[in-house]
Amino acid sequence: MTKGWALLALLAALVLLSSSPAAATDFIKVKEYDDAECTEDPARIQTALYPVDTCLIIGKQRMFLHSSNSSLQVFAPPEGRGGRGCVTAPILDEPVTVGDGECLNLDDTLHIKIESLFPEGTYQLSPEENVVNAFTVFCNDPDMTGFNYYGLYNQNQCYTYGLEDGASERFEIKKEENATKIVKTDYKSPNCEEPGTAAEYIVGECSLGHFVFTDALNTHGTYADLAPSSNDPFSADQPNVNSR
Repeated sequence: MTKGWALLALLAALVLLSSSPAAATDFIKVKEYDDAECTEDPARIQTALYPVDTCLIIGKQRMFLHSSNSSLQVFAPPEGRGGRGCVTAPILDEPVTVGDGECLNLDDTLHIKIESLFPEGTYQLSPEENVVNAFTVFCNDPDMTGFNYYGLYNQNQCYTYGLEDGASERFEIKKEENATKIVKTDYKSPNCEEPGTAAEYIVGECSLGHFVFTDALNTHGTYADLAPSSNDPFSADQPNVNSR
C-alpha cells in the first residue's frame, strides 16, 4: 500500500467534517510528484481527481481550492487523530493558475501540478488512464459521504511513487465471464521485478473498507450508482475506452 493510501485510510474521516463533496460542482486533476522539480516520469507520479471547495488530504497536508477565485489554501494537519481539517489559519493562501504547468512545492515532501479544473460529469479518461481507484469514507454507505479521491492508473505501468524501501506496484485488468477484476501486484523491489504479491478486486465492489476499483469501461456507471446523491467527475461519454 502506498503512503498516500495509508494516509487516506487513516485520516479520511477528517476530510468531510468541514465540508462535503456533495456541495462541490467542480473537480481538479492533480499530479503529485516525488521530487521538487516535478519530473515527468510516469512511474514516479500519482495522478488523481479531487472535488474543489472541499477539505482534501494531499500528501500529508490538508488543502482547499476555492473555485470562486482559484485560491489555494494549505493547512497543517491536525496534531491528533480525529481532529478537523482546514479549520485553522492556513500556512499558505495564494491564487494559483490552474493548468499553467507550474510545479508547486508546498513543503519538503509535497510537489504538485494542478492540471485542470472541470465540471462534474465531464471528465474523459485518456487512453493511458484505464484503472481508477476511488476512496470513500464508508464502504457500507458510500452515498452518505461520496467519493473524495479518484486515483488514475495505467494498467501494466510499473509505479514507485509513494512506496518505501524501493518497492513498486502494478495494476492489471482481468476480464472473466461473470466479473471484471483489477489485479494489484506489490513488489519488494523496484521496476516490478519478481516475485510479487497479487490481490484481486472486483470492479464496483468496495474493498479494504474504503476503496472501489473500476476499469475505464465501467467508471461512470459504477460511481454514479454507488453514490447517486454525490457528484461524479466522469463523463458518460468515454471516447477513449475503445482505443484500449
